[in-house]
Amino acid sequence: MKFRFEKRKVLKIIFLSVFIFVKSFSQQVIVLENADEISGSTINDEKIRELNGNVRLTHGEMKIRCDKAVQYLSRNEIDLRGNVKIIRGKMIINTKEAHYDGNNKITNCKNGVELFRNRFHVIAEQGIYFSNEDRAEFKGKVEAKDSVSIINCEELKYFEKDEKAIALKNVRVSNNDKSMVVNSQKLEHYEKNGLSKFSIKPILVQVDTTEDGVVDTLAVSSEIMDIYDDSTQQMIAVGNVLLAKGNLGVKCKNLNYERANEKIIFTSEPWLWYENSQISGDTIIAKLKNRNLEQLEINKRAFMSTLNDSANKNRYDQMSGKKIKLNFENKNLNNISIDGNATSLYYLFDEGRSKGANKTSGDKISINFLDGKISTIAIKKGVEGIYFPEKMIRANPLEVNLEGFIIKEGKPTIKKIIFGEKN
Repeated sequence: MKFRFEKRKVLKIIFLSVFIFVKSFSQQVIVLENADEISGSTINDEKIRELNGNVRLTHGEMKIRCDKAVQYLSRNEIDLRGNVKIIRGKMIINTKEAHYDGNNKITNCKNGVELFRNRFHVIAEQGIYFSNEDRAEFKGKVEAKDSVSIINCEELKYFEKDEKAIALKNVRVSNNDKSMVVNSQKLEHYEKNGLSKFSIKPILVQVDTTEDGVVDTLAVSSEIMDIYDDSTQQMIAVGNVLLAKGNLGVKCKNLNYERANEKIIFTSEPWLWYENSQISGDTIIAKLKNRNLEQLEINKRAFMSTLNDSANKNRYDQMSGKKIKLNFENKNLNNISIDGNATSLYYLFDEGRSKGANKTSGDKISINFLDGKISTIAIKKGVEGIYFPEKMIRANPLEVNLEGFIIKEGKPTIKKIIFGEKN
């Protein structure tokens, strides 16, 4: 029994010794390397050391530089003042004054702070650095920069190992020339792959100048928005997507904008407005050239309606098929091709007077335009045609419409997207 008691006692002593060693190791003492002047005192039974001039301290892998410092020896804490610089690996913190807790390895800066790590640079009114967690938090007026973008927000969390930043509250991100800006309430930014993930009401505004010197603005809003600053220059928007650019307006649930290739893909119930036309299909692809619309491609259940008579809101020229392509030249519609079960309905006029409508179908329909008007129509294979007299149309104007004909209100515009007006 005595042996067992002594054995337990020895084990207890060993355990306590290990615990004390581990605790003392984790709570390393802040070491003074240099100070031009040193003085000591005791206040309320606490030993204090005051350091002045060229103060240099170390704490593990942390290097601390400042003009003045007050060190609280028993607490292993220190107040730093004047040209404070803290270096830890690739991370550098500059501030006017800071409080450093050596036991918990926490640096608290309440009077302006800068953080540098590789290409990432943060300026903020306040900041806390948790070196044990490789994490920094900033509040107040915060600005963060890397090689491609500038982030402004009210709160920012930076994770050193992951090279990840989370920005919150009134987030505004712009590229270096400020031609593209995204506003949101939350951003997750990943330095390694150049990905910025926006959530909570993101709105993108991109301002370009075309070759002929015209300022062209693109606006996009959605529930979630991912932007890649890599070779693809890709932007993916998900949920209640709205887009406006010049006379173009689009609603859909998913958007993929390949900025490098000047291609925008709209999926999940896309609906597109262009001038007097409305377009729908399973997928709509907009191809740009020098930021001007070059082609629209509508795939599966493709449908296009164009208001023919502004005085009569019921008269829309219509076309449908498995695929519709619209080609543009110098910003003007040049050609329309309809493939697969191609059908068209066109209202006829003679010297401004309505003369009925023609419905035509075939395997493929090609329509060429000159000066904004139809110049030629070519129909291939399985050609069928029906003429609707004017009297019949007036008696029942909706009877002649093609299957699937719908007109929607609420075209997105730049103002509606940016200023939040209801569509």
